[in-house]
Amino acid sequence: MLAYRQVIELDARNGAGGESDWTMRIYVEGKSQMIDRQYDKTDVILIAILSVYCIAFFLASLGYLSLEYKNLQDNGNTNDPVLLQLCVVIGILGAITRGASRLFDDVGSGAFDPKRSLSIIMRPIEGGGMAIVAFFFFRSLLLVLEQGDAPINPWGFLSISVMAGMFSHRAADGMRERFGRLITSPPPGDGSSGS
Repeated sequence: MLAYRQVIELDARNGAGGESDWTMRIYVEGKSQMIDRQYDKTDVILIAILSVYCIAFFLASLGYLSLEYKNLQDNGNTNDPVLLQLCVVIGILGAITRGASRLFDDVGSGAFDPKRSLSIIMRPIEGGGMAIVAFFFFRSLLLVLEQGDAPINPWGFLSISVMAGMFSHRAADGMRERFGRLITSPPPGDGSSGS
């Protein structure tokens, strides 16, 4: 097992015009290759803003989850509106966790691209949306399969919602690809028409 060491240097120097020149260099030693990537001032600021954004969403989601969890059970029955809210919040939590992981992996490996920062900003929306879809899908599936008045297991819904949030970006790309093929018509002269 190879051990590696990652060194991040943040260097702020005064340039010739009196303006400070920021550079962030990342070295990863012990891997098959040495990664040496320099980030300029705008990239460093963007990385800091995205990091604060991810951490703020993570902490806000955890705070809301801890405040509302006590309202989930009402006399032994699951409170559906609260369960839906918690599913959305935990979907956002899963999405932002995966987004932060991707951001920190990209920065650490020297592959950070500022063009993909909108993807990190949009992850909570995707995660919450996929959690809503998963909630209604599995809730309607339970209504169809339900025998009698069986209680709902909120842990199952919350675990499905966090998985939907974590893989929301990949699921959205897959749905965009499949529905795009379904909606677009075949090119002219394809020979697939019925004539």
